[in-house]
Amino acid sequence: MEPAASHESIREQHVQIGVYFASIYLAYYLCVPSGGFANIPVQYVLKNQFKFNPQQISLFQLLIAWPTYIAFVFGFARDRWSPFGRGDRGIFWIFGVMGALSFGWLAGGQPTYSRLLVGIVAATIAYRFLGASTQGLTAEVGKRRGITGRLSTLWNSIWTTLAAVSYAIGGWVSDHLKPGSIFGLLGALTLIYVAVAFWKPAAVFDQRRSTAGEPRHKFREDVRRLFRHKPMWPAAIIWLLWSFAPGFSTPLLFYLSDHVKATATEFGLFNAIFSISFLPTYVLYGYVCRKASLNTLLWWGTIIAVPQMLPLLFLKTPSEALVMAVPIGLSGGIATAAYTDLLLRSCPKKLDGTGMMIADSGYYVALRFGDLFGAWLYVRGGFALTAWITTAVYALILPMLLAIPHSVTERHDSDEKTEELLVEGKLQPETA
Repeated sequence: MEPAASHESIREQHVQIGVYFASIYLAYYLCVPSGGFANIPVQYVLKNQFKFNPQQISLFQLLIAWPTYIAFVFGFARDRWSPFGRGDRGIFWIFGVMGALSFGWLAGGQPTYSRLLVGIVAATIAYRFLGASTQGLTAEVGKRRGITGRLSTLWNSIWTTLAAVSYAIGGWVSDHLKPGSIFGLLGALTLIYVAVAFWKPAAVFDQRRSTAGEPRHKFREDVRRLFRHKPMWPAAIIWLLWSFAPGFSTPLLFYLSDHVKATATEFGLFNAIFSISFLPTYVLYGYVCRKASLNTLLWWGTIIAVPQMLPLLFLKTPSEALVMAVPIGLSGGIATAAYTDLLLRSCPKKLDGTGMMIADSGYYVALRFGDLFGAWLYVRGGFALTAWITTAVYALILPMLLAIPHSVTERHDSDEKTEELLVEGKLQPETA
């Protein structure tokens, strides 16, 4: 193939890959029970209808999220299981249906404590399988083509955009709609996964060295190889530290609601602006990752992100909060994209789903226990204490960067020629 035609083929494949992953990221991040636009309405049901205090809300969220703490189990199942012989596409079909049915059951009755607990746990289990396949497939394709940085940009851009939309919608529906209507809509949107299960784009699946459902080593051999894979553990710990933010979620809800006097809609709008403000630095990362090594981006991203929460201590009015959401969002974009890029590169070969879900387990353990710890701090020392503790945790990422093997971070994303060689099998992706 002539170079010009070959480059055009690569660009067409990028479009195909982008549309495919954008579709599954859309379904996942809009509807995932541990985030999505259901999160704020559930918080306000607990706060206003059940009259829960900060610690009770945090405890409930910790309980409903228990499947996320063992997400690596779902990842390991994904790497060894191929439903209907279709690998990830079979998982999309089965658990897309299960997630939709779980939300439908929640929509069919009054939001009692037990109904919320059972229904959201069932939906969370379905989304752990969907997340394992989504993230494992992302790591496989990214490493095979040398485009982990650009897939990180796409992933985080979709995640951030949908988080912003979810927060804005979540705040509005808390003031205007009943919980049953919200869960019904979530169930309908989850069916996107069922539709995607019947789609097999060539750039993602054709001639890919699939790992899901292939003949496996023995269980013990896979476990041994997993624990001996040195790049994965620093990456997972960094992701855990970045996710352990006791100042966000419940303490921020009560700080903005009770002290800054923000309404539910304003709280949702603050989170939406904060989330969307990551986008410019994500886009910047998508360009720079092809020019600079991951090591450089990790260090600069972390240094910029460490003091992210401190400006919130100076808020006086809801308007000031909405303005301040912009710079604190901008400060976290490079770090988040770089940490995601690192995770995609660090997964063991043929255990991509497991590696990503180990990081996912750390994320949710840090998120929920961090929120519970933050609520405890808030009751005793106010929001300022939670903000300073969060800053100290972020600072711990800096020494962890030294533990990452240099072979993982010395490279930048592939140029077109290198990617062509990888796709043609003339180069091997660096995946141990």
